[in-house]
Amino acid sequence: MRKREEENHLPEIKRPEVLKAAISTYGEKAQADMALEEMSELAKAVLKFRRATGKADDEERERLRENIVEETADVMIMLAQMIMLYDRDNKIQSIVDYKVNRLYERLGIAGKVLAEGRRQDGDE
Repeated sequence: MRKREEENHLPEIKRPEVLKAAISTYGEKAQADMALEEMSELAKAVLKFRRATGKADDEERERLRENIVEETADVMIMLAQMIMLYDRDNKIQSIVDYKVNRLYERLGIAGKVLAEGRRQDGDE
């Protein structure tokens, strides 16, 4: 089983200057189109994985899971570029914070269980 730190780790873009260069080289429209294409490929990968439930062997399910991981990386790269292009007044972080807090409140009891689990794991 993974350690808690690994489960909660969100990848980061370590070379944003490369993404800025891609925008400069290919242009806003091309990168927006690429973002749509990558999101579509991720959706397709998730659907294939879901359809394989109960039908595919472990090796095939692992291959499909790895495809989701790869497509997610592509989407993250393109989302970072969309943020660079369209978040001119830095609102995305505050909107993300608001929506995560709203989700936490909607979870109700599940949110309380989450908080209790953190206390038990010593994460506070």
